[in-house]
Amino acid sequence: MKIFLTVGLLAIIASQQVTGYKVCGNDVTYKNETDEAVTEIVGRLMALRETDWNWNILQVPMTLQLVAPEKFYEREKTIDAIKQKVKNDANKMSLWSLALHTYAAKGLCQNPRNFSGVNLVQMLEENLEGQFRYKKLAPVDGLRTYAIGLSALFTSNAVVPRYLINKLLANQNKDGSFGTRLKIVTTSMLLTPMHRLSQEVNPKYRVERITHAIKKMREYIKSNIYTDEKNHTYIGNPSSSTFGLLGLQATQESGESPTSWKCSEVMHTLGFKPQPNESDSMLVSRLLRITGRRYGEFSSPDWKCIKPDPTPIGYQPKCEPFKPETCQVKEQ
Repeated sequence: MKIFLTVGLLAIIASQQVTGYKVCGNDVTYKNETDEAVTEIVGRLMALRETDWNWNILQVPMTLQLVAPEKFYEREKTIDAIKQKVKNDANKMSLWSLALHTYAAKGLCQNPRNFSGVNLVQMLEENLEGQFRYKKLAPVDGLRTYAIGLSALFTSNAVVPRYLINKLLANQNKDGSFGTRLKIVTTSMLLTPMHRLSQEVNPKYRVERITHAIKKMREYIKSNIYTDEKNHTYIGNPSSSTFGLLGLQATQESGESPTSWKCSEVMHTLGFKPQPNESDSMLVSRLLRITGRRYGEFSSPDWKCIKPDPTPIGYQPKCEPFKPETCQVKEQ
């Protein structure tokens, strides 16, 4: 029954084409592959929905809202499920979880300062301020999580204390990288959040400091682009390649061509079509990469929540075999 419902759902969604986006700027070489992959990934993610109308990881509804809001059927039920989780678990949430829930609230057109009665922004601020206790140079939860937290705070239109930004900048190495181990991964993951900070901070000298840091980061990331003996092109490694592409795209300079970071070659190496055994997090990463979309878009004054298409007849979350009632197709 479970397999039947999943296959049926994929067929339903695949029949309603989701349009892909241009890859690597104006390069439309892989447009058809992108369109087909977006449709398949969205269908597979919708088929992974749990019985409470939410997903195993918060990035799934965030990404669906960003890339394919018209296919995000029964979105209000997911919002209700997320609100319930926040109400129950807010006081136990890590910095990473607080940041993601703040992003999600904004993306779903909710108020992160009063999300099910919880002020996510205030909790995020307090967590960030506690990251450098005991006079630590690096944040307690790591640079990647810290940068995401700062970005989420900006997305909620909060004023970020100057010292929190200075603490982040103080962690940049002389070669432009961040971190001590797996520097290319950390630096690639930080580039997009750093760009987000450059768009919001004041006064001017702080913008210039961040812009200078970004320039050094881009130089470091570009220096780690290579092609192996199998003619596969990566930015550091497969994991950092996705973050590197999104970061270089977000910080693209005027007149700069994506060919300077071998965008098409890296995209071709990483591929478009998802593999049969890819997890929800892998599907989300692939979808963001091939569409070039970023969660920072949620903070745009023009961001709006598009009404989803009518729910297809027979659509429901995946069932639980040990709860037969969840495997009954809903009649509409």
